[in-house]
Amino acid sequence: MQQKQLTKPLSIFFLFLPIFIFLAGCKGPAEQAGQEIDETVEQQRERLQETGEEIERLREELAQVKEEHQKAKEELAVARQQRQQALEETQKGLNEEIPVQSQNVQEQTNQAPQKSQGQQPQ
Repeated sequence: MQQKQLTKPLSIFFLFLPIFIFLAGCKGPAEQAGQEIDETVEQQRERLQETGEEIERLREELAQVKEEHQKAKEELAVARQQRQQALEETQKGLNEEIPVQSQNVQEQTNQAPQKSQGQQPQ
């Protein structure tokens, strides 16, 4: 009797064994979904890495642009100083020339009536 009791579970086991082996060898929908999730996660990881690299490249480019901007501001300040200095020198030169020209005009004006007066007695 014990043998009968033992053979019944064994026969059930051997009956279902091919089914379990078949199911273990097949990809089920859950396994396919899991594989798709893994692929999606890997793609997202790659995209994040690429995005991180792009952000780093943009940061470096921004730092370079900021440096160039600062240099341009400094060059502009120097150019403004040079322009202001040139304007001041030009103004100074004009101020020196104007009195000389005014003096020449006054002298010419003073000489002109004398010549006119000298010519009238004829």
